[in-house]
Amino acid sequence: MRVQGDRPMSKILAVFSAFIDRLCESYTASPVALSIIRIVFALHVLIFPVDYKWVAEVPGAFFRPPPGPFAIFTDAPSLELLVLLEIIRAALAVALLVGFHTKSVSVALSVVMVVGSGFTHSYGKVDHFILYELLPAAMAFAGWGSRYSLDSRGTPNFRRGNKTAGFVAGFPMLLWSLTVGFALFTAAVPKVLTGWLDPSRQATRGTWLET
Repeated sequence: MRVQGDRPMSKILAVFSAFIDRLCESYTASPVALSIIRIVFALHVLIFPVDYKWVAEVPGAFFRPPPGPFAIFTDAPSLELLVLLEIIRAALAVALLVGFHTKSVSVALSVVMVVGSGFTHSYGKVDHFILYELLPAAMAFAGWGSRYSLDSRGTPNFRRGNKTAGFVAGFPMLLWSLTVGFALFTAAVPKVLTGWLDPSRQATRGTWLET
């Protein structure tokens, strides 16, 4: 028996659920476009790999992992470990390129790249590549292995001509968009509040006045 007082909340939840469903539908990308992004991303990892080996050339005394999971490391990684990370990254990128076990390979590639950047960031190096490194994990569940991949050739639905069933999903794309938006927002707010946009502090303005 449904309680009368639950109806307003049920209606609110139903409206919210319908709103999320519409958002997910709007964020459902083309399987072909997602697959092309997968191929381009894998090629970028292979052609323009991030160098990890420089970490082994820095004196270990400068090794200061930031707060977080990498704080458990007390010593700098060895050159052999860094080379192994680069080899694993390349192998995973090749598997991603051809679409072999795309979902698990994508997640593994994100993990390897995050570990590599964790070591490089332990010497004071700071950048925003974490979004780049987490992209494969997000796209793995969005369906970027649905076309031009070995996985798609072994899918019965694909052979029968049902080229969209179960291949793409909008919810992972929605979550990824919210993650990127939140990351950019939290990066911009401190800059705005601390005078980052103050023209009097811009190096370009100082150079122009000197000339």
